[in-house]
Amino acid sequence: MNGILWLMVGLAVSNPSAANPLFEELVKQGVSTSAESRLQLPLPTLADGVDSAGQQAVLAKIVGDRYPVDEFVRDSVVTPFVLKFPEIGGAAAAARGVEVWFVVYGDLNDLSKDDVLKEFTTARGRETTLHVLTGAELQSRNLPAANGDTGKMLMKPGELAERFVHTTAPILEKVELRQTLRCVLSRGEESIVIATIVDHRFDGDQDFPNQYQRLIRNDNGETTKGPVQLYSGAGGYLKATRLAKPAGAILVEYHAVYSEPRDWFNGANLLQSKLPILLQSRIRELRRDLRK
Repeated sequence: MNGILWLMVGLAVSNPSAANPLFEELVKQGVSTSAESRLQLPLPTLADGVDSAGQQAVLAKIVGDRYPVDEFVRDSVVTPFVLKFPEIGGAAAAARGVEVWFVVYGDLNDLSKDDVLKEFTTARGRETTLHVLTGAELQSRNLPAANGDTGKMLMKPGELAERFVHTTAPILEKVELRQTLRCVLSRGEESIVIATIVDHRFDGDQDFPNQYQRLIRNDNGETTKGPVQLYSGAGGYLKATRLAKPAGAILVEYHAVYSEPRDWFNGANLLQSKLPILLQSRIRELRRDLRK
């Protein structure tokens, strides 16, 4: 994949995400974006166990010549972020990638609530609905009831929480997308990882299916839905790593790929033009939440 940032700094760094089975799946087996292809996600840019000098080298690599590292780590709601769109593709369905890096200030414990990063990594909007499946809903589908919505906070390294989230969202008023995401949140000594993937066990589910329908508007401005189509998939992970300096700084990095069927926008990459504004809003909101 072009544009993926690979950097190894330091000796004998540990893999803080090894306890997260879904993270392991994303970087080793990959994400299904069509019937023919799976795309692996890159390893984190910043591993745990890197010393202060090594961390600064990673930050310098991330920002490149965009702006000074001091500006990237500044404690402000409006501090800039780095956004990249890896060039990838598929046969039956177009696959898109997105990578983003930014710094927040706060305590890892505040990010350990499974609803904080879940809100950042799932769809939202005025017409978007989000439902965390309950224990009873999971149990009726032969999934562990313990993975139902609890608002658990991960306070200790090694702890893990798993949730299933169903979203329904209009995409640029052209497509209605419904998907059920498996979300696994894990806590390490220096970091938190939340990994998400469209769970294909829900493909034919009556209540929480993975599907899309084109939104068709007639001459009178009335919108109807086209035929139901199976959604191929999407997946990604977010890693928040405590920095040695500045004090209280946390580097957040997000890597994801998603299927964008060609009949959504006739092959045009319309979402890429909208994502910078959307991500800027999400990042600033997260920074505000951590200041409370």
